[in-house]
Amino acid sequence: MNEHNTDHVKAPSPYLSRTIVSGDPYGERAFFFPINAVLELPASEEGADILAEVQGDDTHYYFVKGNDPEPRVAASELVSAQLAELINLPVPTPKIVRLQRGTLVFGSRQIATIGEKVDTAAILTSMSLPPSGFPIPGLRQVLAESYAFDLFINNVDRHEKNFMCCRHDGRYRLYLIDHARALFSRGYDVFPPVGGYGTIFTARRIRERHGFDLPAALALVDKLERVARGSITRILDSTPDNWLPPVEKEQFVDWWVNGGRARKMERLRNGLCDGSLL
Repeated sequence: MNEHNTDHVKAPSPYLSRTIVSGDPYGERAFFFPINAVLELPASEEGADILAEVQGDDTHYYFVKGNDPEPRVAASELVSAQLAELINLPVPTPKIVRLQRGTLVFGSRQIATIGEKVDTAAILTSMSLPPSGFPIPGLRQVLAESYAFDLFINNVDRHEKNFMCCRHDGRYRLYLIDHARALFSRGYDVFPPVGGYGTIFTARRIRERHGFDLPAALALVDKLERVARGSITRILDSTPDNWLPPVEKEQFVDWWVNGGRARKMERLRNGLCDGSLL
């Protein structure tokens, strides 16, 4: 009888960030299911953090990143991407990928063709402001939203190659990629941003060509303000503890709900409205 019971006792999953406790103040703890790499290839894309390209057992291909040599890269990527999805900013599908040697890494689904990458460069570097340019419907809005998001997560490395235009049903959709230099790897409470980093320079060049939609940027900040504690804890609980230790997860939740986020958002709104962040 004892042997029968022992056979059916399930050991705790090594991929569960915390035990699910009924009545926990954060709600039921989320857990994640990594996809497995069935094919691993050298990276074909430039990028200091890209380890490889893999095909997962879900049939899709991913660019993958780990935490070597710089810690917190994978956590910053995963949390940034899931936060972007919560507020309807388009990002490639993020996944946790288990490599064949067992290591868990961050995976960003490959979505763009070579032609779409060429089109992206042409769109972003062309002039859409009149009188010399041709307006591109929706572009100014999503660029303004992405800039507000980058300032919030302290993304120091946004440049033209970190956008991707993909065609869907005859229309383009602009995706944001690469958030390795943000949040936990660069400090989420840092504000105001350092004026010399790449995101600031990129945004200025983009505004010269495409203008800036201030109401869209402020609306994006409003969305971030409405992201509840439970949503953030679910994102953090889907992040492996060896990417982001539990104590750092709790610190981020505390910052989110106990004034840190609110202070940053107030300064972000003020800087956008008075032009000091433009």
